[in-house]
Amino acid sequence: MFQRIWGRNKTPLLILTVVAMAIFTACTMSSSLLSEDQQRAQSLDKSLICPVCPGETIDRSQVILAKQMQVIVREQVQEGCSDAQIRQFFVERYGERVLAAPSKEGLNLVMWIVPPAGFLLGLIVLYAITKSMVRRTPDMGFPTSVVSSNQDSGIERYLKLVDKELSKGDDPLDSLERNDVKEDRNG
Repeated sequence: MFQRIWGRNKTPLLILTVVAMAIFTACTMSSSLLSEDQQRAQSLDKSLICPVCPGETIDRSQVILAKQMQVIVREQVQEGCSDAQIRQFFVERYGERVLAAPSKEGLNLVMWIVPPAGFLLGLIVLYAITKSMVRRTPDMGFPTSVVSSNQDSGIERYLKLVDKELSKGDDPLDSLERNDVKEDRNG
């Protein structure tokens, strides 16, 4: 099949393979090529929220203030400031809302504890409800023999009533058909 498509010359296939490998390699370049300071700066950019665009980190924001904040982060990384010091610098200027992840102390600790606790509580409630639904039988607490005999007697009564109506010989469908025929003749 390939001979029909590519002929005997395999050069186009080889070129296509080399180009595909080059593209794949370029797309998967690791961050190890970046310096340690650049990696730290990028990590800090992802941990700081832009004050102008709430909910957007400064590495994603296109606002001038976010770009200025990125420059400040890189300057402070070059000066040798720790990540905590750099974050504190921005907290002093913009408040704690500038942090993408709230600190794990004081009232902010509630934000770290409530979601997992709520999720766990939800799982427990779901388990309890599911377990009670599985245990519950359709007979609503009556013994199975009583329910089945009541159901059978109800069905039996219904079937006897149907047999009785059918045995009368006066089929309601027949009378409807007769009425339709009479209307056709008269009409």
